[in-house]
Amino acid sequence: MGKGKYVNNAFLRLLSRFQMLTMREDGQDLVEYALLTGLLAAAAVATMRTTATSVAHVFTNISTTLNAA
Repeated sequence: MGKGKYVNNAFLRLLSRFQMLTMREDGQDLVEYALLTGLLAAAAVATMRTTATSVAHVFTNISTTLNAA
């Protein structure tokens, strides 16, 4: 009967430790910051492509106007 009590206590300690690990929020902030950084990077890439196309169009118009003069 003594061995069963030891196994039961060991299981309860393991269960308690597992619950403590699942309740911790230390890594949650890091994941949230990583997701936010990824989202901002994707938005920056999309914006830069649009901006680069617009700038190229402006320089093409300037070049065409200067060559026509």
